[in-house]
Amino acid sequence: MVRADQSGIVVGLIGGARRCRGGRAPPAGSTRLLWASSAALADVADTCTSTDAGWVGTVRLESVEKVDEVCLLYTKGGFIDRTGYALLPDGPPPDARTRLNVTFTRFSGDWYRFIWHF
Repeated sequence: MVRADQSGIVVGLIGGARRCRGGRAPPAGSTRLLWASSAALADVADTCTSTDAGWVGTVRLESVEKVDEVCLLYTKGGFIDRTGYALLPDGPPPDARTRLNVTFTRFSGDWYRFIWHF
């Protein structure tokens, strides 16, 4: 359950996220969670030091890895494919799908969701 204060800003994640059609968490809650942690996540993306699982603000990262010039922040979510966020101010590499087998989808601002296809 996502808990919000009176202003509607998400202040924490308790238990599991509510699910909607397609098995994905509701976009508004996901966007708020990312927004609440965007500065801390941007710091992680800037340094892009490989790390194990842990919390960065309100987002739980499974790992961090630099692939070519892209820093991938992995989250839970894929069954076989790996998923997560990437901070890409210039947009995703044009050949990411063919060269890296990664699909990027704009999420919010310069943040993209990615799926690394197995």
